[in-house]
Amino acid sequence: MINYLYDRKKAYYEARKYFETTLPDGFNTRNHYFRIVEHAGAAVGFLWFSLGNDAAFLLEIMVLEKYQDQGVGRRFIRSLIEELANKETVEIELRVSPTNHGAIKL
Repeated sequence: MINYLYDRKKAYYEARKYFETTLPDGFNTRNHYFRIVEHAGAAVGFLWFSLGNDAAFLLEIMVLEKYQDQGVGRRFIRSLIEELANKETVEIELRVSPTNHGAIKL
């Protein structure tokens, strides 16, 4: 996992600041949604997205390393696309780091 070359303390600080700013009301923050991905009855990852103006922005997707490269993330994203299509979402946006080769393959 890349952390912009931050040491553990700096990475924690930056992540906490990001979550506090982006999710001021935690899981109850308006227009932000979370999904858990399950595989064989166990939670193996999560997805976080926001909605607005007929578009969704995929903020975070994480699949435990043990379940990566098995199509779990791809199936999870396809499920999200189907869910959002039913809500008449026109586009889904996301940013991917150029060093995140697993995400680029999705």
